[in-house]
Amino acid sequence: MNAIETANALHLSGSDAEIVATLQTLTAGRIDPQDVRRWCRENGLWYRRPDGTMGGSLQVVYTSATPQQQAGLDQFFAAVFGDSAVSLRTTEPIYAAQVWQIVQMIASLSPESAGLVDSFYSLDGGRPWKDLTAAQYAQQRTDSERLAAADQWYAQAMNETISPALTDPARTVDTVRAAVAAAAAVGT
Repeated sequence: MNAIETANALHLSGSDAEIVATLQTLTAGRIDPQDVRRWCRENGLWYRRPDGTMGGSLQVVYTSATPQQQAGLDQFFAAVFGDSAVSLRTTEPIYAAQVWQIVQMIASLSPESAGLVDSFYSLDGGRPWKDLTAAQYAQQRTDSERLAAADQWYAQAMNETISPALTDPARTVDTVRAAVAAAAAVGT
C-alpha cells in the first residue's frame, strides 16, 4: 500500500504536510512492550534491578524532568513496565503520534541518544513513511487520480460495450471487434 492508499484507509485529512507528518509517525506493525523493555535495558534507559527498584538513565533524569516530561515518562512506564498495554498501537494515527512524542522526549533526555529513535522504531519493522515528503505525497495523489481515471474509463467501456458483446450468444469476431472499436470512443 502506498502513502495515498494508507492515508485514505485511515481517513486522514488536512494539508499534504499534515498528512505526511502523521504518516511519518506510523509503524509497520504494533510494538510489543516486551521488545520495548528489552530495548530500554539494552540501551541503559530503564530496567528492573534485582531488588525490584528501577535503574537506568531515565530513572536518573526523572526527578529533574519537567512535569510534562514526567507525565510522558509515566505514560511510557505504565505501558511498558506496568502491563497496561498489550501492544503499542503505533499503526493508529492518534497513538502513533503519542508514542512519537514520547520517544522524541526520551531521546532528548538521554545523554547518548544517537540512533535511539531509529532503534526504537526498528522493533516492529520501522516506519514505512519515515522519509516521505509532501512533494512525494502530492505526486502519489496525482498518480492515483490518473490511474483511477483510467480504471474508470476501462470499467465504463467494458460495461457499456465490450461485456454486452461478449455475452451475446450470437456474437462473432466482427461483432466483438466492433464493440472494442466502439469502446475506444467511450468518454472521448
